[in-house]
Amino acid sequence: MSVNINGKASIVIPVYNDKYNLKTCLEVIEPVAIRHNWEVIVVDDASTDGSTQGWDETHVRLVKLDKNKGVSNARNMGAELSNNEIIVFVDADILPNKDCLENLVSFLLERNDIHSVGAWEVPVNLNTESWSSNFVCLRSCWGFEWKENENERFFSCFKSECSAIRKEVFMEVGKFDLKFSGAGMEEFQLGHRLEESGKKNVVIKNATFEHYYKPLLPRCRNLIHRTARWVPLLLGRRKLESQGAVGTSGAAVSVFLSIVLASSLILSLISQIFLYASLVAIIIQLIVEMKFLKFSHRIFGIKMLFFAIPATQLMNLSIFIGFLLGVLKLLDREQAAA
Repeated sequence: MSVNINGKASIVIPVYNDKYNLKTCLEVIEPVAIRHNWEVIVVDDASTDGSTQGWDETHVRLVKLDKNKGVSNARNMGAELSNNEIIVFVDADILPNKDCLENLVSFLLERNDIHSVGAWEVPVNLNTESWSSNFVCLRSCWGFEWKENENERFFSCFKSECSAIRKEVFMEVGKFDLKFSGAGMEEFQLGHRLEESGKKNVVIKNATFEHYYKPLLPRCRNLIHRTARWVPLLLGRRKLESQGAVGTSGAAVSVFLSIVLASSLILSLISQIFLYASLVAIIIQLIVEMKFLKFSHRIFGIKMLFFAIPATQLMNLSIFIGFLLGVLKLLDREQAAA
């Protein structure tokens, strides 16, 4: 590193009922913070599982909230209390890999043209108890293939689970919007606001992390709520997201094919001709998803290859339901306003 990063950053970790993941996360983060004289602020969002009980606060500043108000509020509180020019957000269920945090901070300090920077998730699932969460891991990590000479790329979503941002910029754009908290859309909304205000948000190749992923069914329920909240962001930005597995053009095509497939199978009860339409839809989708299926097989083997096909349909249909729900909510608001 060509820049001095000592004493330059504050790490903010929001936590809610995640005692064991938080412990593991801090075991990785504390030595880094001590080495570089960074402050660590853990914001306990009114946990009920004793997430932060019996702590030695020698190297960690603990902020306990009286009422659970969501991860956006917890992050905002930690950022407001931070004392350094760079805020590093790390979720409690995240394990930054070697040099990840240092690379995020040094990148911002070296590049005045960059205002926020994110790490990217590698396909390693910290949840060893749920096999279906491995698929969620794959789908979340998909879309981060790097070209040989590529070291950074623009990203329309602020990678709040593991990222760094200049404090003055974070405050200038209005912090995380609490209206989008709880479903994972606050990071998209903040990313869009950075883009609109002329700030540059990127993801860098040499900063990676591992994540604890939830099982497939809870993830699908979350996707319904996330997509519903994403609809007004889509209409406001008037274009799809830049990279990753969420809200991109590739993801939209896959969702459309799942809708065609499901509709054709239902209509085949009326006419057999729709069976041919469903066959065409699944063939096209297999072609569209071929790289992802190969990726699934490479990471988790042949069992995952066969599981990924129906799991993709379930996830895509959840996104579609969420999209419809978001549109209906917007229409209701417009009618109420009229």
